[in-house]
Amino acid sequence: MKTPELQTDRLLLRPIKPEDVDAVYNCWMQDEDVSRYMCWNASPDINETKEFVRFELGNLEQDTWNRWIVVLRQTGEIIGTCLIFFNEEENNWDISYNLGKRYWGKGYISEAMTRVMGFAIEELKIRECIAVHAVENPASGRVIEKLGFRYEKEVPYECNGGEIVTRGKYYRLVVAEAPLGVRKKSFSMYFGGGEIWFEHLDSIYEYTNLAIEKLENDYQYFKKPSMPSLIAVNLDETRINDELISAIAEKLLCSDKRFTRIVFVGVDRINRRKIKTVLSKGDFALNFINDFEKAKEWLVTESCV
Repeated sequence: MKTPELQTDRLLLRPIKPEDVDAVYNCWMQDEDVSRYMCWNASPDINETKEFVRFELGNLEQDTWNRWIVVLRQTGEIIGTCLIFFNEEENNWDISYNLGKRYWGKGYISEAMTRVMGFAIEELKIRECIAVHAVENPASGRVIEKLGFRYEKEVPYECNGGEIVTRGKYYRLVVAEAPLGVRKKSFSMYFGGGEIWFEHLDSIYEYTNLAIEKLENDYQYFKKPSMPSLIAVNLDETRINDELISAIAEKLLCSDKRFTRIVFVGVDRINRRKIKTVLSKGDFALNFINDFEKAKEWLVTESCV
């Protein structure tokens, strides 16, 4: 499988191109601040960047090596790179990523890697992955934990091509089986004289990144003007946290599409208050009903009154 293009709200993740040499060099390959806790050395010699690009071009068709160039969709700027690969020596999948220094602290790498891990689990069918970062680089640890990895132990960790040996924190992500909810299809259908969009984010359990990934994919459909303005969001048996609530609110409030009625299913009292707060500026009727059939009836019956 050739490394595919992936997208998020702000980013395009695409395969590397021969003409990327200068941008890659300027963004990170010559920057010692970026390479400080990486396995490679920064270099002022652009020929090393050219060799890196040649190597990556030669791996585009490899199922076990997926490297993306991270691009800002709004400006077209190259801002970094991310990778998921199968480590033959250790017999496990592994991840790596870095951003140009000027793009640190903006949430870009978490956004990119959430998309990458969704692709890896759904398309590559990986069921286990590891990640390691230098103890001196806790920001990388926060990214790894946000992706759902669990800390296991400390290990020796080599930086700068082996010139520096420090301690690393070793994490593992285990996905025994993709959650049932990831495989559920969201869809539009006629019901009781009206048309409803059913957004299925239920039964995804604690995998917030996968729930957000599914929402991102579904958004391409339900934001269309031809889609119904009535929407039922099912969150039953999915862990609801501030990150997921924010992602849902962004899609419902920032879309050009005008929703008239929204009902949430499977939301507890505390999270109902949070959702009401973040959606308070919306010009639509909002309700919470834990019975899915009754939620559908409320959408259509009330809209026809």
